[in-house]
This record gives sequence, structure tokens and C-alpha cells, in this order.
Amino acid sequence: MNEENTNTMARDVIGSDQTVDGLSEKQNAAEVKDGTNQTTLENSSTFWQKIKKLNFVWPNIINSVIALGTIFLACAAFKQLVIYEHATHIENTSYLVLGDIKPLQVTSDGKVQVEWFTRNIGKTPAYKVRQMTRFNLGEFTDGEVIAFRAPASDSGFVISPGSEYQKFSKSDPLSPEEMLRIGLGHLYVLIIVEYEDVFHRLRWTRGYIHYVPRDSTFYFMRKYNDTDRYDK
Repeated sequence: MNEENTNTMARDVIGSDQTVDGLSEKQNAAEVKDGTNQTTLENSSTFWQKIKKLNFVWPNIINSVIALGTIFLACAAFKQLVIYEHATHIENTSYLVLGDIKPLQVTSDGKVQVEWFTRNIGKTPAYKVRQMTRFNLGEFTDGEVIAFRAPASDSGFVISPGSEYQKFSKSDPLSPEEMLRIGLGHLYVLIIVEYEDVFHRLRWTRGYIHYVPRDSTFYFMRKYNDTDRYDK
């Protein structure tokens, strides 16, 4: 009987050992699995880190390419603009001239009125056209012509290529003495037309009309063209 108890106890101990061994195997399997998972996570983390690095690098590369392309296009556009400006400076620019001067009139309110047409004989519009006149009983000096500025009631308009603009201008009221002087002497009317060309450069044409009372004729004593500019 003692032998049977001993065998029973031995089986119990063996069973207990097997159970312990079984738990150990499960734990080992779990540890191996955990290790595999950890390795997978580490590999995945490394992969995403590489992706993030690429995400950081590629935008910089793309931005650099865009910047270089923009600089190249800007340089090409500037070159073309210079070529275009040079090619059109003489042939295709706006060009205003004075013409068709009408006979001078003395109005009922004691003013002298002059009428003329401003023509654009160029190939591009003349912008911000501004016309000024000054009446003088004596000849204008060059200094007076260059320094003259006056308010312009018809400023800011555009004259298209091939078009003309009719302009009337009146002097201030004249005294009887001045009217008498006009009848005996000469009257000079200074006309200055300022405008901007297609390249936004300030240009002008100017001239003055010499009125000889005895034959009621206008003469251009001098005429300046728009190759002269204030911004030389």
C-alpha cells in the first residue's frame, strides 16, 4: 500500500512538473512572439522614419527646382522685353505730332482761341495725354519753353494709333491795349503735349505758333518732336 501511495505521489509530482514545463513552453512561445512583434515594430518604425525623411527632402528639392525655373523664366522674359523694347523704340512707339492748325479767333468775351489736332502717327497708344497752352505777345525763349507748366483740363486720356484729338484753347481775357498790340504785332502760342508711351516713359512734343496779324497766317517757327524726354 505504501508502494501505491508512493507511485501516486510520483505521478502527481510528474504531472506537476509537466504542468510547469507546459507553462514554461507557453511563456517561451509568448516571449518569442513578443520578440518577433518588437522586431516588426522596429522595422516598421525605421521604414516610416525613412518615409518621413523623404517627405522632408523631396519638398526642398521640388521648391529648389521651382525657384530655379522661375529665375530662368524671369531672365528669359527680361531678355525678350529688352529685345522688344529695342526693336519697337523707334518703329512701333507712340508718336504724337501737332497738325491742322486752324485760324486764330478772338472770341466775344475778349479771348484768343486757337484750335489744332494732336495726332498719334505711331503704332502704340499714347497714354495720360496732357495738353498745355500759353499765349505770349513776344517770342518765347528756350528757357520759357522748357520751364513752362500749366494746368490741363483735358489730361489723362488716351490717343490710339492713327487717331487724332481736336483741341480748343483760349487765352485769358485780353485788355484793349493787348488787343491793339495783337493787331499791330505778333502773337505766339506755345503748345506742349505730354504723354506716356507703351513703356510708361514720359515723352512730349511741343511747338509754338507764330501769328502774323497782317495776313492772318500761322507759322511754325520751331517744332520739337517726342524724341525729347524729361526723364533722359
